Amino acid sequence: MNAKMMIFSSTLVWGLFASVASAGWFGLFGDDEVKIAVKDLPPAVVQAVQRVFPQGEMKRAEKEEKDKRVSYEIKVVSGEFLYSMETKADGTLLMVEREKRLKKDDDDGKEIKPADLPESVRAAAAKTFPNGKIKEADCKTKSGRTVYEVEVKDNGVEQIVSVSAEGIVLGVTKGEDEDNHKD
Repeated sequence: MNAKMMIFSSTLVWGLFASVASAGWFGLFGDDEVKIAVKDLPPAVVQAVQRVFPQGEMKRAEKEEKDKRVSYEIKVVSGEFLYSMETKADGTLLMVEREKRLKKDDDDGKEIKPADLPESVRAAAAKTFPNGKIKEADCKTKSGRTVYEVEVKDNGVEQIVSVSAEGIVLGVTKGEDEDNHKD
């Protein structure tokens, strides 16, 4: 009985040691993420969020230090969606990703109403086709980058404008000519 207790005790001690080591000690050498209050974000980070989501509401924030580099991850609600946005401390945008639709409906969650597009995306589409009207849009993640495919009807012709979350036009594809116009 004594030998069984010793084996049990040593197994328990080693198990506790392994749990503490993996949870705490490894954190000293790797990533260090800390939840912070939104009000404590640096002004440059807040401005970056407001550029991409002028009508958005910042919900949560985390500060991450990795290899002596500081970045921030912010959860933003804009329209019907929750977005995750990552920036450097100086406000340089690293990533924007739509996480989920907050209001459930019948679609697959990828189609976006024109009014729910980030302002940077709407502005890029309007600059590309000043006389066009946005009909619909989709949001896709390609290679870890969020890309909006915005369908614009311009002079009877459907155009698809691919725009990054930062408002950079990545490409334009001509759709079908609905009114049979020759351009």
